[in-house]
Amino acid sequence: MIVNTISKNLNLFDWQVEEVINLINKGYSIPYIVRYKKKETGSLDDETVRKLIENYKRLKTLEKSKKKN
Repeated sequence: MIVNTISKNLNLFDWQVEEVINLINKGYSIPYIVRYKKKETGSLDDETVRKLIENYKRLKTLEKSKKKN
């Protein structure tokens, strides 16, 4: 659900969102992802990757707070 929301908000494919999230969770930095993981992300620029990560963190926080209630 989070992946779909982000992909719709940023006009990206689900696979792009999933791949960036996976790379971030593996510990890769944004500059590294943008420069060396173009094939995996579909050549996303750093602004888009930053927005994607911001959206992901915000939605994860909302999801956690909903589970607590």
